Amino acid sequence: MAKYRIVMVRHGESEWNQLNLFCGWYDAGLSDK
Repeated sequence: MAKYRIVMVRHGESEWNQLNLFCGWYDAGLSDK
């Protein structure tokens, strides 16, 4: 029987996310949230 490992990761919210902007490869700073 095969074993599987599920890893769930949540990313932080960036300042650009708050402004509804797509940051792509830019390293945007994280918001306080």
